[in-house]
Amino acid sequence: QISQNAAIQNNSIAPAGKDPAGVDVLGLRVPDGKSLLLVGGNVSMDGGWAIANGGHIELGGLTEPGSIGIQTNGDNFSLSFPEGVQRGDVLLNNRAIVRVPGNGGGSITVNARNLNILNGSELFGGIGEGLGNASTQAGDITVDAIGQINLAGTDSLIFNSVQSQAIGNAGNISIKTGSLEVTGGAQINSFTSGRGNAGNITIQAKDTISFDGVGILSSGVGSNAVGNAGKIDMTTGSLSLRNGSQIATSTRGKGNAADIKIQARDAVTLDGFLPFNEKSSLFTALISSVEAGAVGNGGNIDISGSSLSLTNGGKILVGIDKKTDVLSGGQGIAGNVNINVREALTISGSNSEISGALDNGTIGRGGDIKIHAGNIFIRDGGTITTFTDGNGNAGDIFITSRNGISLDKSIITNLVLDEAIGNAGKIDIITGSLLLTNGGQVSSSTRGQGNAGDITIQAKDTVTVDGFQLFDNKNSIAYTSILSDVDAGAVGNGGDIDITAGSFFLTNGAQLGVGVDGKTNILRGGQGIGGKVNINVRDTFTISGTNSKIVGSLGAGAIGRSGDINIQAGNLFLKDGAQINSFSRGQGNAGNINITAKDAVTFDGTDSNGNESGLFSVVGEDAIGNGGTVSITSGSLSLNNGGTLGIYVSNASDALQGKKATGGTANINVRDAFTISGEESGIFASLGSGVVGTGGDVNIKAGNLFIQDSGEISSFLASGAEGRGGNVNIQTGNLLIKNGSIINSSTYGTGNSGNISITALNAISLDSASYIFNSAESSDAVGNAGNIDITTGSLNIANRSGISASTLGQGNGGNITIEARDLVEILGDSRLASNVLEDATGNSGDITIKTGRLIVRNSQIGPSTFGEGNAGNFKIIATDSVELSGQIYKREGDNSSEGSVGFPGGLFAQIDAFGKGRGGNLSVETRRLSVSDGSKIQAATFGDGDAGNVFIRADEIDLFETEQQNFFSTGVFAGVQTDGRTEAGIIDFRNGRPPQGNGGNLTIQTGKLSLRDGAEIFAETTGIGNAGKISILASESINVSGISTGALERQRTSKITASASERSTGNAGSLTIQTPLLNVAMVDLSVAPVRE
Repeated sequence: QISQNAAIQNNSIAPAGKDPAGVDVLGLRVPDGKSLLLVGGNVSMDGGWAIANGGHIELGGLTEPGSIGIQTNGDNFSLSFPEGVQRGDVLLNNRAIVRVPGNGGGSITVNARNLNILNGSELFGGIGEGLGNASTQAGDITVDAIGQINLAGTDSLIFNSVQSQAIGNAGNISIKTGSLEVTGGAQINSFTSGRGNAGNITIQAKDTISFDGVGILSSGVGSNAVGNAGKIDMTTGSLSLRNGSQIATSTRGKGNAADIKIQARDAVTLDGFLPFNEKSSLFTALISSVEAGAVGNGGNIDISGSSLSLTNGGKILVGIDKKTDVLSGGQGIAGNVNINVREALTISGSNSEISGALDNGTIGRGGDIKIHAGNIFIRDGGTITTFTDGNGNAGDIFITSRNGISLDKSIITNLVLDEAIGNAGKIDIITGSLLLTNGGQVSSSTRGQGNAGDITIQAKDTVTVDGFQLFDNKNSIAYTSILSDVDAGAVGNGGDIDITAGSFFLTNGAQLGVGVDGKTNILRGGQGIGGKVNINVRDTFTISGTNSKIVGSLGAGAIGRSGDINIQAGNLFLKDGAQINSFSRGQGNAGNINITAKDAVTFDGTDSNGNESGLFSVVGEDAIGNGGTVSITSGSLSLNNGGTLGIYVSNASDALQGKKATGGTANINVRDAFTISGEESGIFASLGSGVVGTGGDVNIKAGNLFIQDSGEISSFLASGAEGRGGNVNIQTGNLLIKNGSIINSSTYGTGNSGNISITALNAISLDSASYIFNSAESSDAVGNAGNIDITTGSLNIANRSGISASTLGQGNGGNITIEARDLVEILGDSRLASNVLEDATGNSGDITIKTGRLIVRNSQIGPSTFGEGNAGNFKIIATDSVELSGQIYKREGDNSSEGSVGFPGGLFAQIDAFGKGRGGNLSVETRRLSVSDGSKIQAATFGDGDAGNVFIRADEIDLFETEQQNFFSTGVFAGVQTDGRTEAGIIDFRNGRPPQGNGGNLTIQTGKLSLRDGAEIFAETTGIGNAGKISILASESINVSGISTGALERQRTSKITASASERSTGNAGSLTIQTPLLNVAMVDLSVAPVRE
């Protein structure tokens, strides 16, 4: 029975001899290996010592009546305290010491209500210096304080160790209490400095554990030790570390650091730091490390609780520490960080972090970081990072958040640093939603020798990456981003970025990128293959705003390949200057871009600097490599208001003139409508100046294709380039091109432009100054225009629109082939032409039209040469009819001398006024042919060279004029002429020099031929050369009758003529007519109708 009033106080500091290690000791001492029990009410030691080397010391008491049991073990005694009886307090103050180290054994037990260890006081166990052997085991330090334990003050300790040169294992430290406070530099330590293991530390605190003001809890292996650190296991209501306090396990010798396990019912908090001076501070931290000079593995840090907060410099660190001036870097595998909190993980403030490190000069592997939390908030400079700067791989980062993750001005990163040989780990994030703002970043990169890691993000709901951080000096900016890079100076491959989300927003300058970075002033360019971007979004993916982009890059001076970009989404929107880019500026190819959208893809608008929204594959001026393939598969596709898809090989730099490159290919597959609308909107493919190679092809499949309001599809070979421009291939249901829009393949350099092939199941319409053209577009160009092949149900060209394959330089115009099942309709000053233009050298291409019905109204179609070369042949096959009518009136505001009133309509194959060459042949095969009101079928030379032949086969031919004012004769013509429009007062551009060459033959095969009201058929020469023959075979009849009735200065009489004019020096051709019925009705002009 213990009296509650029987207080025990030991203040003894009397000399007590030497302990077994030869150290002078003081105070109350029992023989080595024996027990010292201080039992009563409250127990107090104020500066006193209690010593039982290798024995047992027990402190405790009751403040209520109760019985304390005594157990014996040989010569040693121990106590058992009753449950439910109020215990006494135990106080150690002013360097009071309870000491039991010896040659094994040596245990301390404290049973109390409250335990205070203050001002340098100690509980000290273990194996003494130089003592022990391999089987030696030190005793435990056991503390059971049902109220509170308070360790305060520098050098206040609970300490169990294997001391220097000792052999054996240290005992454990076991603490059970209501709450524990360790403050003001106090420590709880388990350590080995000899040969043997440190003991485990187990703490159970029903309410709270608090470390403040450099309070330390640690287990370690000393620098000359051989052994393992002991585990640290903590169970509590809540845990708080503040102001430089730390819980740490480490090895500095040969052996492993130990695990730290924290289980908290409520919150775990790490906050603040203790500044030493302006340059250094002691941060609040949980640490597991293999330190410099050590060989061993780090321990894990496991944390579970309701929430975890790292603020104002709070840290969780696992790593292999870097080399020093004296010691080599650590060697071993770093421990892992495992965090599981029901509610929130918060990392806030500069220097607040969770880190796994394989530091400079080390050998081994960095630690993993695994986090499970309800919510995760990382802000104001907080970081989660793993890295290697040694010889070995960095650890992985795994983050799972049930609800959401927010990074604001903060980073999750995995790195291979400059001097490392090894790979970065992967970053795996699974969450409800992910929000990155104000420069927040998820990244993996390599700066050394090794690969960057993969980044995988799975978000059930939304991923938002938004904005940027502008630093105080405003000279630097950090874009909010998700990145995987091979940095300058590095050798290795980039990691992949895989994102799966319900919806994804990349806005206001935010970026997502994979790349191999270019050279700097100090470092060479990176070497390696850029990683891939793989994005899968269930609903909508929006990229919006200036500098918002997805980039796969190979920088200037880099060697390797740009990464691919793969996107799958319900909808994809690029707005206000947002871009998806794959480019090469180094030695290697640009990557591919693949987009699949179940519903819509839209590129819309430009930013305030005029940067287009769009998708780009670029081979830069200093690059040696090829463009990548760009593929879009979607329900619908819209390029609006500057929206662009570009595949470019840029102009070669001065140092790389003549480099070889191939432009990327654009493959577009759209289920419904593909719309291009607005100036500078469109698809553009180019091969730049100084480059030798092939421009990129454009391949389009779409339900319907609409190009409007100056939209474009263009492929060209730039001036100074050598090779071939890219092809344009289109398959669609309907194609509408209107309001100044174009489809274009051209060459400005040395080489051919690509071909244009269009298949439209239903209809093609060109309206309001819209064109499909393929040309050698510059007088400096050397090469042929590509061919244009069109297959459709019906083709409508109206209102000054056209299809053209021409040359302005040295080379041939392209062929035009049109197959329209039902109808070809060319209206309103529109064109279908293959021309050799003025000052050009080359042949124009052939034009072939196959259709059911051809209508040409107030328009002019056919091949011609205005320069030096032959006109192509012109062939028309129309199963139903060919209908030619009207003329082209001079456009309002046209003050040129050419065509003072306009131009005739119809079909033409000819050498024009300044042309030199041979005219093309013109043939028409149809059931019914009608030519009226200033239109004509004409093969002629107005320049130097022979005209081509005209061949017409039709069941019925009707040539006629009506009462409208026709400035040009109507009919079928072949010949050598100064100008076939002389009756309209056209100026002779050759200044009186007549054309030279022979006219072609004119052959007509028909059932019925009718010329009426001023229509004509003639083969004539008005220049230097002979007119061709006219041969007409009409199986049924020929009818020639009437004069023109329009308001003209002179009337035209219907006639068939083979003639040579007074101005000519050649002969007229023969006229042969075969028909069973020839009807020629003469008209007396004196009785012609009176016109108002």
